Amino acid sequence: MAFVGPSQLVEIPDDAVSYNGFSLFFHPDLLRGISNYEFFSYAIKEGLFLSGAERTIVSAIFDAIREELSGPGDGSSRDVLAAHLRTLLVYGERFYRRQYAVRDIRHSELVDRVNEYLKGCFDADQPLIKGIPSPIQVAEYLQVAPRRLSDMLKSLTGLTVQQHIHQHVIERAKLLLSTSTLTVSEVAYLLGFEHSQSLNKLFKAKTGNTPLEFRASFR
Repeated sequence: MAFVGPSQLVEIPDDAVSYNGFSLFFHPDLLRGISNYEFFSYAIKEGLFLSGAERTIVSAIFDAIREELSGPGDGSSRDVLAAHLRTLLVYGERFYRRQYAVRDIRHSELVDRVNEYLKGCFDADQPLIKGIPSPIQVAEYLQVAPRRLSDMLKSLTGLTVQQHIHQHVIERAKLLLSTSTLTVSEVAYLLGFEHSQSLNKLFKAKTGNTPLEFRASFR
């Protein structure tokens, strides 16, 4: 099961004749707060793999919607349809949480790949001329939608992509501050910061000390 947002393209497979399933299209005005459901920004290939029991639940909701649409309609029709839609979306959230909670090998490998990518970025001898890697860059490298990657990492590790990036920044900064005579400005430059004040602010927020305070306490 996949949730498609506005302007998102869906490719029809070559064997479309053998396709069997349901499609439900609705205007966002029918349901307030639809932007709260993050899975509408996921890529199609990152849809849900439903269990037999979950398929039964979804089919029952579709049957209820079909029955309401086939009737004459009255003053309550809009509210009834909105209620069915909201139920479907709430189940979608539950199913995604279940899928994350499985923590299968693929997801575990994803965490390793994120850490390997970031480690490669920050462990390089050359300074990060293009700046600190962004969550979008990490997602593009892993070929996963940014929002989906962040949700998966949050479920598996408790940290978002941005927090993983900051974690690597701080660990690399600590290493440089404790094992070299580089100035804070030089460390900031190596880590992709335009200004040392940015490193100071992040370091202070994450460790409770400034880079200079950390270096002094370490020594």
